[in-house]
Amino acid sequence: MRLSHHSHQTASDRYLRYRRRQKGYVLVMFALLLVPLLMVAGLSVDVGLWYNRASDMRKAADAAALAGVVWLPNEAAATTAALAAAERNGFTNGGTVSVSVTTSTVSSRRIKVTITDSQVGSFFYQNLGGRKIPLTRTSFAEYVLPVPMGSPRNFMGTGLLQQLAGTGIPNEELFMSINPYCTDKVNGDRHQSGYDGGTCAGTVNGEYRPTGYETYIEVPANPPASIDVLLYDPRYNEDEYNTGVLLSNTCVMTYPGNWIDVAANTQPRRLDGPAQYQTASTDRRGNVTWSTTTTLQPGYYWNFNNSVRYRYKLGVESCTPQYKMEAAIDDFRQDGEEPYTFSLYAADSTPLNDSDNPLIAGCTATYQHDTPFNYGPYLTSYRWNKLCTITNPQEGRYILRSRNGGAITSPEGDGSNQYGVVARYINASGFGLCDGRTDATCPRVYGKESLSVRAASTATTAQFFLAEIAPEHTGKTLRLELFDPGEGGRNLRILRPTGANTWTRQSFSWSAPGVGSGTTDNLPVQSGGTDRFNGKLLTIDVSLSGYSPPANNNWWKIEYEFAGGGVTDRTTWAASVLGDPIHLVEEF
Repeated sequence: MRLSHHSHQTASDRYLRYRRRQKGYVLVMFALLLVPLLMVAGLSVDVGLWYNRASDMRKAADAAALAGVVWLPNEAAATTAALAAAERNGFTNGGTVSVSVTTSTVSSRRIKVTITDSQVGSFFYQNLGGRKIPLTRTSFAEYVLPVPMGSPRNFMGTGLLQQLAGTGIPNEELFMSINPYCTDKVNGDRHQSGYDGGTCAGTVNGEYRPTGYETYIEVPANPPASIDVLLYDPRYNEDEYNTGVLLSNTCVMTYPGNWIDVAANTQPRRLDGPAQYQTASTDRRGNVTWSTTTTLQPGYYWNFNNSVRYRYKLGVESCTPQYKMEAAIDDFRQDGEEPYTFSLYAADSTPLNDSDNPLIAGCTATYQHDTPFNYGPYLTSYRWNKLCTITNPQEGRYILRSRNGGAITSPEGDGSNQYGVVARYINASGFGLCDGRTDATCPRVYGKESLSVRAASTATTAQFFLAEIAPEHTGKTLRLELFDPGEGGRNLRILRPTGANTWTRQSFSWSAPGVGSGTTDNLPVQSGGTDRFNGKLLTIDVSLSGYSPPANNNWWKIEYEFAGGGVTDRTTWAASVLGDPIHLVEEF
């Protein structure tokens, strides 16, 4: 059978027509799908644009918060710095962009920066009928100040004087201390003993600080008066430790019968006790009547410019004057004429930069071994010097720098210069002592970073204020560095606060060169008759996980236990919280 040649042609035509119909379908479907594909692609581009814009805003807000927070509590300066940082990162306050800077109501060291762009455009969204959208990003930052050390009060380093004076404040039994420049640092001064080995022929150790030790005088908001900065016995002299000191008022003395007369209107004279005096009163007829005899105990003195007669004691008094801690100050000194310089720097608006604080005019002094005392009697002693007065004090931290002579002289013995600091309002009643934990107006005195001290107590177990750790440090690590601690002692303990006047033992991990490491709450200082940490640095890391101190007390203590006698430790303490002092935080 023969097929027609037209059958093949017909099938081919049908296939071609089919192909042409299919080709039109694809074109139509492509045309129909092109619009949503373009919308999806355009939306992806726009979302990326918005994401990048928001990311830039976040980075600028972070930078602005970190730049501004260091200027607090000066809100105006903080705002200026934050706005400038935001502008450097492409966001200037004005037009569709707003940059707001506010401070926290719960902390004077926190700041909030919010950047808003109310008109963020797009490539495609607006062309499809959409509008410009607003974007906002907020960052929060805070700074952490150095850990306060040594005292929650407006004084530090006064030993037993506050109790002897009847202030009602418990003893601190602590002296601030600086060793002479040429002494061996193994004697306890980590940062002012310039040499290792006890001679002046060595090389200055890497931990020596030419600026000395720093103490903060923290002035609160709205201080009620100017502040006298008083230094207790800042000179270096082992002599005359019992001159002018009244620790007992029961001494009975025998006086001669002859009086020494001083004519009226003569040059005023100072009468130091122990002594007796009488003043004269004259009637119209010229008859002189002498007043009742007044007895001056050791240490008191009397200035007079009227008719008076006086007499000194004969022989030795029938009591033994109690010089106690004042004697202990000088018992630790050796012969020498090392000068010591104290300088006070004003508070400023950069609390994290202490190098730019200006020196207050008239607030620096160098004390030689024979520098006279010029303030007293005060707190049972006249061994006081007034460094200067902070007139119209401003809120913030004033810096007191204390240092030795810093020059190569002949090697000294193992002595050290003990001293104290009091920041007292000039109009304060009584002795003007206060506690920053209970008095919001108290100008607190505390050590910065390192505290060079002599812990001295007549008890075999004694506690001393170590560091203030606020609840903001929860979850971090507290690092304590004790240099040359506990000489001749049995145990050291670190105590965390549990209330206003109670502390509890703290477990920790510790290590020191040459003695190994471990975990304990009882650090043996003495082993086999040798001082285990003599001249060594003991490092203690304490986890602050879950740390929640009581609202009325954030102060930690260090406890010494000695086998016998009293606590006499010349040492240097340091405390810090590990982590960046300037950091971003969660929303407050």
